[in-house]
Amino acid sequence: MPIKVSIGDYLLFAIAYRWISHLTYCANPKSSKDDFLWSTIKDFKEVHTEDDPVLSEIQLLYNPNMKSPQRNAPWTVKETYIKSSKKEPEVSFLIIPTIEDVKYDGDFDFAVLAQSPNYTPTSTDFILDVFREYIVEE
Repeated sequence: MPIKVSIGDYLLFAIAYRWISHLTYCANPKSSKDDFLWSTIKDFKEVHTEDDPVLSEIQLLYNPNMKSPQRNAPWTVKETYIKSSKKEPEVSFLIIPTIEDVKYDGDFDFAVLAQSPNYTPTSTDFILDVFREYIVEE
């Protein structure tokens, strides 16, 4: 069955190609702070945060013999899927839920700001110029 690729899959491709070993996710403080695929979290152990940063791991799985379980599937089904899957290396995944917890100490190799016509209103385009002040574009 072919995989359907969507507009938000660019980070998963970078992780799958092993270009990323640590991901810091600055969540939208006005949302649920978990707008990532639960099935990409190691062992399907969902992480939730309200106010404190949470450290987790992303681990992509490949299982040609089983369909990926749904979120509400019994744990035994999920466990069987995990145990019988081929596993990519773990990627450290830090979720930062509030603006106050965002601290930059110069240790990032790359910074990504996604501008999605499907989700981002044009009134926020000015943020791209502000972001450019803090990075070296290549």
